[in-house]
Parts: sequence; C-alpha cells; structure tokens
Amino acid sequence: MKKILYLIVGVIVFSIIGVAYSYSFSNSPATITYTQMMENMETESMTQMMRQIPEDVIIKVHSSQTVYQDEKAEIVLQVLDKTSNLPLENADVLVGIEKGASMTSMHLQGGMFYADSRANGHYIVSFTPTEKGIYTLHVHVVPEGKSMHSMMQNHLDIGIVSKPTRG
Repeated sequence: MKKILYLIVGVIVFSIIGVAYSYSFSNSPATITYTQMMENMETESMTQMMRQIPEDVIIKVHSSQTVYQDEKAEIVLQVLDKTSNLPLENADVLVGIEKGASMTSMHLQGGMFYADSRANGHYIVSFTPTEKGIYTLHVHVVPEGKSMHSMMQNHLDIGIVSKPTRG
C-alpha cells in the first residue's frame, strides 16, 4: 500500500515539475501574440508620432534633394514660424541621417547634429553619402524659448536620393 502511495505522489510531483518546466520555457501562442501586439503598438505609436506635421514651425527644403555618392552634399532648409510665417532665426535645428526610407532601420549615421544657421531662417545640413540609394533626414526644430521636448512636436522627415558618383 505504501509503495502505491509513494508511486502516486511521485507521479504527481514529477508531473507538476514537468508542466512547470515546459510552461516556463514555452512560447505559447498567447505569449507570442501578446508580445507581438505590444511591439506593433510601440512601432505604430512611434511611426504615427514621427509622421505628424510640425506643430510650431514650417520646414521648407530650398535645395535639390538629389545628391551624389562620396560627394559633400548641402541641403538648405528654411524654418518659418507657423503662426506668423516669419523666418525663425535662433532655433536649434537638430538632424539625424538614416540610410534608407524613414523608420526602416533607425540607425543614424554619426548620431544627431546641429544644422548650420544662416540668415533669414535658413539652415544648412552637410553630409557625405557613402552609398547610392535613399537617405532620410530626420529634422527636429526647437524654437527659441521652447524646451527640448518640443523637438518631437516639430519634426519632419525629408527624403534624399543619392546617385552614383558622377564621372
């Protein structure tokens, strides 16, 4: 009788351990679905935020958006106040350059940097594309007197096409 009782207790204990072990290392469909859903929500939220039009400023491109591989390129931007339509002189214009279309890799080449300020609200973005293809300028504007948090509300992605070296 004791042997049968020990056998039953042993089977129950090993069953519980086996179920707990398999549950802790399994990728059940519910877990995958929830994880994927959360990742999709984060990606959609970021994409939606990055595609909003700037709240306080207007960003215009005043140069060609076609550049050449291995040649220094200068992209001229003009930043205007959205309510007055006047040029914004003392704004901080931060730029990140992504190889590829917007939000495809989010690997910025060299990190964020400030565009060079010129007169009449013009800002110069200089970079040298190392490959032919599409580049994205992530332009963030912090108007004078605003906090750095406003850079996400004043963001615009600008597509640049890099052609093979001339010649």
